Amino acid sequence: MSVSQPLVTGDRLDDLLAFINEQLQSHGLMIKGITGAVIDATLIESAARI
Repeated sequence: MSVSQPLVTGDRLDDLLAFINEQLQSHGLMIKGITGAVIDATLIESAARI
C-alpha cells in the first residue's frame, strides 16, 4: 500500500486539497485550469553498482 492510498480510501484527499486551496487563497494565490498529475518519489533499496 502506498502512502497516498489511505488518503484516497479514507476519503481524506478532498479535505487535504481544500485545506491547500484555503492556504493558497489566504496568500492571494489561485490555481486555475490545472489538470492533475501523480508524482511518485518513492525511495527503494537497490543493489549497489560499481
